[in-house]
Parts: sequence; structure tokens; C-alpha cells
Amino acid sequence: MQEPPRIQDDGPVLPPVVQPVGVNYWLGTISGRLMVINTIVFLIMSWKSGSLLLPTRDVLLEFGAKDPVGLVRGEIWRFLTPVFVHIGVIHFFFNSMGLYYIGYQLERILGRRWFVAVYLGAGICGNIASAVSSVAMSAGASGALFGLLGAGYVLERIVGRRIEQVTGRRPRRRIYAGMVVINIIFGLMIPGIDNAAHMGGLAAGMALTWSMLHVRPNRLTKRNKFAGYAAIVVLILAALAGIGMSTNSKLLVARFEKFADSASSAPEGIYYLEQALRILPGDQHLIAEKIKLVLMSADPHDAIGDIRRLSGNPGGIEELRRLQHDFQRDGLSRQAKFLDFFLSDGTGPEPI
Repeated sequence: MQEPPRIQDDGPVLPPVVQPVGVNYWLGTISGRLMVINTIVFLIMSWKSGSLLLPTRDVLLEFGAKDPVGLVRGEIWRFLTPVFVHIGVIHFFFNSMGLYYIGYQLERILGRRWFVAVYLGAGICGNIASAVSSVAMSAGASGALFGLLGAGYVLERIVGRRIEQVTGRRPRRRIYAGMVVINIIFGLMIPGIDNAAHMGGLAAGMALTWSMLHVRPNRLTKRNKFAGYAAIVVLILAALAGIGMSTNSKLLVARFEKFADSASSAPEGIYYLEQALRILPGDQHLIAEKIKLVLMSADPHDAIGDIRRLSGNPGGIEELRRLQHDFQRDGLSRQAKFLDFFLSDGTGPEPI
């Protein structure tokens, strides 16, 4: 009796495809062109910053890093441009390697149009999630790359389920599932990683790929346009809600104040208040809170400019009196006496 053919179930669910090399890759594929764009942007940023290791804040802002204040001011394009901006050579190197090793495989499986939709859609959604959860500046293609990992994970799950239905055996080597888990663990262990962008990109990549498989005819799933388009609508609505939250000036100022109150150091608190003042430059309460931190931590004369701004109107004088009362209550007599000159119509001794 002839034995049935042995089924190999120890290979990857999505076997690697033959990737073009040289010019055929860099200019002939979408993933290669994305890497060329990222490289050009990185080199120009490094030249303008004078460093490969860390671009300056001004250069990051110029090239489109995610900036919460810029988003509030209407610079909506900052939800997209961070996908092509990297903060230093190490950041650029690891993201480039990720795109190189998984980009072309998913480009072949998804098709060029859906690959671009997943990559850019996940990158945008990752930046929206980042803006909702954090007030820090950020940049990088990590959200887009997590979107590709999410796409690979969904494909592995569906292909693996079909293999199990046909053969009765569950494939064991799910590479994308392993990469998702490993990268999530690394993100939780390494400080400074924008995990919100990663999770937003991952969710968007999974949703878009699931939608594609139900919209486009294929041999893996039954076509269900309603379900596919419904998932896309839900994703768009969630993204719009995130955009609304992250571009609301009142919410952002309140978050900056909250972070300033809980800052671990006075300079950190001053930074958050300065960001809030970029949105509301004439807010007397914010100016007073900044003066308070400066008088408590730095050269008091650094606060004179802001103190004079407040002392020129009744509302500002009330804020200064509040500060003086707070200093007296907390036993900070030096800071309270410093304000005396400005609260006595200039008749007192000039602060030294």
C-alpha cells in the first residue's frame, strides 16, 4: 500500500519571495523607493544638523516631525511626514532594515496599491495614536512598519487556518506573529520608544489587510464587501476622533499644564509651560506658573521679562500677588521679596 505524501508543516506559513537586487530593487519596487526617499531625507537632515547621530530640534520641525503644537495650529500634514523622518542614524538603520526584510514580501502579496495603503495608512494612524497619548515630539517609520507586521500577522493567521482545514495540521512557524510579540516586548523594555505609535500602526495594518481580503477576490476568504468597507469606515472614524482630540487647543494646553505639575524637575516643567505658551502666548496664568518655576530653580533675573509683562495690567498683577502669597505660604521668602519691587510700583529697592 502506497504511503500518502508527507506534509511539511515546519516551514514558514508565508514563504519568502525572491527579492530583486540592485537598481531593480531600489527603483523598481515600492519598498525600495520608500527606502530611497527615507535615505535622501535622512542625509539632508544630517547635513543641515551637522550630525548623523542626532538632528537638531529645529531641523526635525522643519522636515515634518510630529509636533503637538504644530498640529493644533493646523499643520495636519504632520500626521504623515514623520513616516519619512528619523531621529539619528541608529533609528534610521533599524527602520531601514525592517523595511528591507519584510517590505517586498508584503508588497508582492498585497499588491502595490494595497501595500502603499497599508504602509502610509498605518503610519498616519500610528502618528495619530502617538499624538493622542503623548505631547512629545516624535518621528520615524515605526508605526508604518508595525502596520506591515500587522498585515503579515493577519495573512499568516488566514493562510494557516486554510492549511489546517486542508491538511489537519497547524503550521508551527508563524514568523510575523513572533516578530509582533518580540517588537512589543522590546518597546516595553526600552525607554523612549513610542509604543502608542507602534500599537496604532499595528491595529491599522491589521484592519486594512483584513478589509482588503474581504473586498478583493481571493482564494483565502469569502468576498464580503460590506464587512470590508465597514471595517475601513470604523478605522477612518477612529482616526478622525483621534485627530479631533490631538488638535484641540484647550485639551493640549490642559495636558501641558498637567505634565508641568507632575514634572520631575523645574526645567522640565518650564519646557511644558513654554509649549503651552506657544498656543496661548498671552495667557497670564501660564506666564505666572512659568515665573514660579524660574524663581524656584534658575537665576531670578531670567523671570524679569515675564514679570514685567504681567505687571503692566491689573489681571497680571493679581497673578503676581497670587504667586507672592504662595511663596510666603511655602516659606520661600527670597522669591516673595523678589516680587516686592514689581508689586510696589517700582518704589522699592531694585532686585539684585
